[in-house]
Amino acid sequence: KRKCDLCGQESIMMYPADTPFPVYCKPCWWSDKWSAREYARDCDFSKPFFQQFRELFLAVPRCGVIQQKNSVNSEYTNRVTDMRNCYLVFATTNAENSKYSSFIQDSKECIDCFGAIKSERCYECVDCLQCYNVAFSQESNNCTDSWFLVNCNNCQNCFGCVNLRNKRYCIFNEQYSKEEYQKRIAGM
Repeated sequence: KRKCDLCGQESIMMYPADTPFPVYCKPCWWSDKWSAREYARDCDFSKPFFQQFRELFLAVPRCGVIQQKNSVNSEYTNRVTDMRNCYLVFATTNAENSKYSSFIQDSKECIDCFGAIKSERCYECVDCLQCYNVAFSQESNNCTDSWFLVNCNNCQNCFGCVNLRNKRYCIFNEQYSKEEYQKRIAGM
């Protein structure tokens, strides 16, 4: 939490208050209250380039939060594009109703995920693609209604499985009938 160096309004930004360069809140950054041309400088050939570059680097303001296009009700997000109802989501494009995640592209209702792409209703997933209602899984693609998967593709109703392809109703890589699977899962 820090104050904007232009308007003085306090908000959450990605730079701490003791940063050696000016930091502007998002409304000030995109406003006409300042001009980048104010920071233009002639090159002084009697001084080293990197010394001049450092002086310029410390003088030019930075945007405190990077949010592109339409971000609605997603105040605490950064390096994002097209967010809706997200909280503490970073480096993401087109996410909705998600929390505590990074790199969840084109996803909805994902919580505590890293690298969930085109996924929905996922929890604690890492590097998962096109998954639905999947939890505690990693490097799995096109999986549905499954938990604790690693490197599974096109699996449905699986629990604790590794390296499966095109399977349904498996527990710890062992095949079950639909009824037996439902009974065993209910007991877990």
